[in-house]
This record gives sequence, C-alpha cells and structure tokens, in this order.
Amino acid sequence: ILDPGSHTFMFSVVGQNNNSSGYKIGIDNLVCSPSYSIRESETQTVSAASGASPSARYMAAGSWDGNYDLYFPATATGHYFTLSMENDCWEETHFRGTGYSTERTTIEFDESLTPKDYIVLLDGYDYCWDVSEQLNDTTGGEIGGNWLNGMALRILVKGDEMPNGGRIEFDGAKCTVCFQGPTNSGDKLKIERAYIAECASTTNATPNIVEGSQTVLQFGGSTWVTIEAGTNAWSDWANFPIDSTKSYAVTFLVAQAAPFGNSWGWQDTNNPTVYSGYYLPDASLADVTNAIWSSNTNMISTNAVASVRYLYVSYPTNGLYASGIFDTHLASPEYIEIDWTASTLYGSSLKMKVRSGNSSDLSDASAWTNISSMSSPGAINPGDNRYVQFQAELFSDGTAFYGPILKDVTVKWTGETKAVDIGGTFTRGPDYGVFDVRVDGEPLKKGVVVDLEIYADVGVFRGTAMRRLTSALSSEIEPRNTGK
Repeated sequence: ILDPGSHTFMFSVVGQNNNSSGYKIGIDNLVCSPSYSIRESETQTVSAASGASPSARYMAAGSWDGNYDLYFPATATGHYFTLSMENDCWEETHFRGTGYSTERTTIEFDESLTPKDYIVLLDGYDYCWDVSEQLNDTTGGEIGGNWLNGMALRILVKGDEMPNGGRIEFDGAKCTVCFQGPTNSGDKLKIERAYIAECASTTNATPNIVEGSQTVLQFGGSTWVTIEAGTNAWSDWANFPIDSTKSYAVTFLVAQAAPFGNSWGWQDTNNPTVYSGYYLPDASLADVTNAIWSSNTNMISTNAVASVRYLYVSYPTNGLYASGIFDTHLASPEYIEIDWTASTLYGSSLKMKVRSGNSSDLSDASAWTNISSMSSPGAINPGDNRYVQFQAELFSDGTAFYGPILKDVTVKWTGETKAVDIGGTFTRGPDYGVFDVRVDGEPLKKGVVVDLEIYADVGVFRGTAMRRLTSALSSEIEPRNTGK
C-alpha cells in the first residue's frame, strides 16, 4: 500500500537462476502505480547502490522499450541498488502512445544524442520534393541540341490535391531549388532569371500562377547562373513558404545562345496526359513574370520536366504534437504539475498545454484553442478529471534553420493511498541472478496462492491397471484495495 509521493524500490541479488553463471539484473521497464503508468527504468533516479553501479545500457536489438535497459552488473549475492519513484504519475518518453497526432512534426529515434533517445522535432530541413518521384522516372535523359535556347519554362511541383501529386513531403518557412545541368561535354545551361510561385489551382494542372506570389530565385546573390555539364546549381534560400497541400510553379528563362540551351530532363511515366511542364519558345522576361500562360497560343504543354530536380525546405515556423489520452484510473485526480525536458537552440522554443475530461475520448474537454499555453514547466490546473492529455507546440527560430527537440514529458497528480501492483519487464540471460524487491524497506505483499489439481483414474487397455491422469493449475489471488 503506497501513499502519494516518492518511494524507494530496492533490488537485491539473492541468488542465481538455474544454470546461471552470474548475478546480473537487467530492467526494461517498471509499473508501480494505480494508473499502470509504465516507467522506463533507465530514466529513474538511482538513489543508492552497493557492489556495482547500475547504468543505462543501449540494447540495439530493439526488443526493449526505448532501446535501453537499466543494467546492474552484480557479481555476488547481497549486491543491490535503489530507485526513487513517484507513487503515481505519467511519464511519456516514446511519444507513440495510442491516439497521438502530429502536425508538421515527427517522432524519431535520434542516435546522435547521448544517450540515444526518442524525440519530437519539427518536420523539414530536408529534401521535400524530387522530380523523379513525381514523374516516376529515376533516370531521365539529356535535352540537347540547344533546344531550350530562348525558352521560358514553367515546371509544376505538385501538392497533395494535384493529379500525380502528393510528393511534397514537408512544409517549410523557406525553400531552395536545385537545377540540374546537361551531361554531354561542352553543353551548358544558362538561366537568365528564375522564380517560384503558387499555382492558381491546387486541384488541376495549370500553367497559371497566383498573381503577386512570384519570388525571385537568386544564385550567390545574382539573378542568373550558368550550369556546366555534369553539375547542378542550388538557388539561394528564398523567403517563400512551402505548404504540402498546395502546388507550386518554378519558372525560368533560358539564354538565347549556344551552347547554353541544354539540360537534363525527365518524362512522366505515371500519366503522360497529366502535364508537369509548360514551355514558351522565343520568350522574354515579360513572359516569365506573366501570371497567366493558359491563353498563350505558343505554349507547349508536356509531360517532360527540364532541369528542376529538387526542392529543399527549412523548418516550418511551428508544428504540433498531441499525446494520446492517458487514463489515471482515478475519479478526481488532483493534478499538480507538468515537467518536460527539451533542447531549444538559437532562439527556437516550445510551449505546452494540458487538458482533462471524464470521457475516454475527451469529447467533454476544452478545445486546445481555449487553453493557455505554458512556456516552462510548472503547476497545472486542467480540472480534476480522470483522463488527461498534453499538446506541445514547437517553434523554429527566426531563421527557420533551428528547431526545438522534445525529449520527455511527465504529468503529476496527488494520487491516492491504496494497494498498488508492482511489476515490470526484465532482461533474461545465462548470467542473470534472482533478486528480491523491497518498497520503502518492506517486502512485497502477496495474496492467496491457490494450487488446484484435477485427476481421473483411467484404464489404458482392458484388463490393465488403472492410471491416474492429472492436470494442475497454480494461481496467485491478490487483494485489491483491502488494506490487508
């Protein structure tokens, strides 16, 4: 029976398992609260130890929660260690509980951290679009013969709702575009001017763009660039936000001179009649900046894309992570505080919200928009209701090149004095020992153990002696909230 607050859990080696050659203890996770909240053992506070030092051990095989266990390399009986743990709380370290949701955020196991850890971070700062995926053409080919001389090209980067689209992976506050040059020796591609803009339609392939949405793409501060054979050119970062639900057009003007009208290109093998490229021969700068191309009778509609190969984005300005809904198993828990561990580099930031309700789906809880956010851990008062949930909002810095990392979240409440199940998941092996567990210096209390045996005397063949067949079952019946 535990009352609210912190308690000590002592693990002592008392012997060896059958055929064991050692005394080690390995603990993956523990359960020690009325809410059945799983605690990662390697994240708990080690308050004392004798004979050896427990430590977090990386278990790359992946069968352990968090890919770690708490490893105690004991070498003899009597060696022990003690953990300090709260009677009741919710510790979220993996962020993958049933019902969680993400919006411009992702959950990953970051092996660059020490220790390695599951984290929540903003989507992006990555390749977000690849022409070969949109067109299903992974090889492409040379567009030679200076065929592009003097042309204006408008290439579609298709979002979720566009036919043959949905290949924009991430949102981003900024973007940069990669232009691929030709491969034949001596051939070059000279781009006189380039822009990115929002397509006029999100659902239909169109050469038209939203008036006023064009943003110039520069190359090392210049509005033009020459791309040699076998190379590519990335534009400078443009303050042009990318939304994966929208579609975009990259428009550029090719120089009217040989050998600058050559490029690498790709052709749509998904649906040749759904266009991704629009070309205007003998074009001028005015044609490039014109928002409406559909009325131009000289325009060539094609399923081929020249030069525009990748779109890369920064982090978005913000993103959301909402946890699954946690059941405290208490009618009226008195919530105390929320704590979290996060890294906020170079001006990035994180805010947290908490809500509760008595419906298991939180249909009776306040909307997130009606809840005040917290910029640092501290006291909470979301209402003393059985079910609880938190939402984290992550903000990139002013450059959108740095974002916060959320590592763990703990929600605490007062709890109740009651009988508590103590359990866990433990590492097995040929050199592991038998251990005893004591809570606050007291041994675990067990209930009634029932041994049941059923038998019947049967004859195998006529005239032979009777044989007794038995079936046995052992069950431990433990008291619940009885105080006994």
